[in-house]
Amino acid sequence: MNRGWIGGSVCLLLALLSLESRAAKHLDVTFKGVLIMESCKLEHEGSIQEVPLPNSRLHFFENNKRTESTHFYFGVKGCTPTMIGKMVKLTFTSTKTKLVDGVRMLATSGKTGLVMGLEDRFDQAITLGQAVRAGTISQVGPTGLNRYRFGVYALAPGAVKAGSYSATVTVEMDYQ
Repeated sequence: MNRGWIGGSVCLLLALLSLESRAAKHLDVTFKGVLIMESCKLEHEGSIQEVPLPNSRLHFFENNKRTESTHFYFGVKGCTPTMIGKMVKLTFTSTKTKLVDGVRMLATSGKTGLVMGLEDRFDQAITLGQAVRAGTISQVGPTGLNRYRFGVYALAPGAVKAGSYSATVTVEMDYQ
């Protein structure tokens, strides 16, 4: 009987040692990755898009506070078929702004005293730093181009002087 007990104990000990040696010789493998949304490209990505404004006479601002809006467009192209129907959102930001009547406007270079405002496709004011719904993606493929309309205007919050003026915004694109 002792022999059976000793034999069983030896088998149990060997099994435990075998488990320990297997546990000491294991390898954990972690797989990591990033899933990114297929995207479109800005029509003028990596370059500067210039929007020329019509010339205004100094006398114009004696009777008017702001100019008519000048329309401009942002285009996205090269969208994949999985992007169809997604909402394009654009966020306009600038480091040079001026607060006018509680609204953050684009400060202009030069000494004209003018500021600039932006409008969405519905001619509603754009708040700098907040995403604007531009429209949905309906054109896909390498030649598919989706264009979204915006507006810009010059505003005279006070006295103005003749001269050149300009303002710059940075635009970031997102999809939903």
